[in-house]
Amino acid sequence: SSNLVKWQYFAGASLRSDPEVTATMVYLPVTDRGIVALDKLNGPAIREPRWICKDAVKLVSEDEKYAYFARADNIVIAIDKQTGEQRFTSKRDDLVAFATNTKDGVIYAGTKDGELVAITPVLKPGNVGEIAMDNARVMEALAMK
Repeated sequence: SSNLVKWQYFAGASLRSDPEVTATMVYLPVTDRGIVALDKLNGPAIREPRWICKDAVKLVSEDEKYAYFARADNIVIAIDKQTGEQRFTSKRDDLVAFATNTKDGVIYAGTKDGELVAITPVLKPGNVGEIAMDNARVMEALAMK
């Protein structure tokens, strides 16, 4: 079997972190630029970013519409996957660690007090602009990369 290059992206800066790959996107942390969102399935052989989120430091989750990132201050931001626009942020300030979950939209985080939380974004009309936090303890161990 031959290893054919399907597409490439030239970051123009050093890459110090591995990309996070989902079903349709590649999220690449690029030094001094933020996280570059690349369309995994469609585009020219030399890819251009769909968008760049300069405030993002880590992908924590994505669903059909949004990619969720942690900022350096541990606030979660929801970015529209099509436009790159920030749609809303979390209201909590006690989250200190995040796992990356590329399977569904659930955000897994740890608090300052050592509690593990599973956070489900609420995306109903009238609730836009808020991420609801479910404080129920997650009893099963989470497989963290």
